[in-house]
Amino acid sequence: MSINNVFTIVSAIVVAVQSSSNIQTYRINAKVPGGSINEDIVVDSVNHLMTVNVGNVHHLQSDCPSTINLHDFEKGKVAMKNIDTGECLVMDTKENLKATIELLDKITRLKITHDIEAEKLVDVYPTTYERLLEEAGEHIIEFCKGYELFYGEIIEHQEGDKRQEKKKSGKI
Repeated sequence: MSINNVFTIVSAIVVAVQSSSNIQTYRINAKVPGGSINEDIVVDSVNHLMTVNVGNVHHLQSDCPSTINLHDFEKGKVAMKNIDTGECLVMDTKENLKATIELLDKITRLKITHDIEAEKLVDVYPTTYERLLEEAGEHIIEFCKGYELFYGEIIEHQEGDKRQEKKKSGKI
């Protein structure tokens, strides 16, 4: 059984702060459908990880919650924790560390605002600790520790797809 959800994929930068040679931090104000959001991003280039803390989104009048996200570029996974519901959703990602850092640095250097318009429809399935450890690795499983675990797959849809019209569950 699956649960359909809509997610806003966010990747925009306004200010960067160099913390050390291996850790880079960015403070973001991104334009998204319905308004703007603040994010704090930390990139660990040695461990090929990135955390994204998404600020308050209530003003957007959207089903998309505030989340804390971990991108594991070596495993090609992203985990999104919803602190309010106690759920952690893991999905595949095609992002890579080098391109992400280059984009963040370019947006920061040019002081441009990145408009984000992408929403993705996702099928969500419950998963187990053991399966998630095998598929996503130790970084993701440690990040999701203590949360109800879900695995998500992006639904490729076309205009008028009936699944878009289903009521959203409010999960993650």
